[in-house]
Amino acid sequence: MPDKFFDRNWWKDFVVAILATTVSIVLTFGTSKLIEHNNQKKERRLTALMVMSSIESFARSIDESEEEVFAFTDARADVAIEEGPLPEYSHFMKPHPDKESIDANLDYARQLESLLNQN
Repeated sequence: MPDKFFDRNWWKDFVVAILATTVSIVLTFGTSKLIEHNNQKKERRLTALMVMSSIESFARSIDESEEEVFAFTDARADVAIEEGPLPEYSHFMKPHPDKESIDANLDYARQLESLLNQN
């Protein structure tokens, strides 16, 4: 009797259907996982480029500030040599950063560093 059970055509069709379903599920989930992985790689690269751009613009702003300080110092030295008492040029100077902005910048730098270390 067991031989007759496995000899029937419906059993073969059932096994083929199970195999086809399994292969299609593996292909579907495997393909979506591969696409997701590639998208994550692109996002990490984009994030790294944005961080590098941010660092570059920050470095440029520091260079510009340094040039302003040197120009201001040179102007004060020229005035001191020519006129004696120093006039007030404080309205040309940018205010010194306060503790909150320094802490915020440090927190931002730590977050960027942890983000880069994760990837």
